[in-house]
Amino acid sequence: MDGWAARKIFDAFLIDMEKRVGLPLAVFEDTIEQIPGGWAFRYQGREWVKSQDMSDLSGFLVGHGPVVVLDNGVVLQGGSLDRDPSDIIRRHFASLD
Repeated sequence: MDGWAARKIFDAFLIDMEKRVGLPLAVFEDTIEQIPGGWAFRYQGREWVKSQDMSDLSGFLVGHGPVVVLDNGVVLQGGSLDRDPSDIIRRHFASLD
C-alpha cells in the first residue's frame, strides 16, 4: 500500500476517533513513517499538535499510542507504552496464531 492510500485510511480512523473522544485531532505530519508491513501515524489533540505548549493541555490525549495501517488496510491502535510501531504489528500477528 502506498502512503497516500494509508493516509486516507488513517484520516477516516481519525474522524471516527474525534467523534468518540469529542475533541478535534490531528496527525504529527513529520512523524509519519513507512515501516515493514504498513505505515505508522502519531496523533494528538489538534491544538496540542499546533502549539505543543505545555500551557495548552486542554486538548492533550493520554493513553494512546501510534496507529498502524497495515498494507492490507487493517488499522491497529497502539497504547501509550508502544514506542516502536513494529511491536504493534508483531503483537497483532502473534494474537492470530
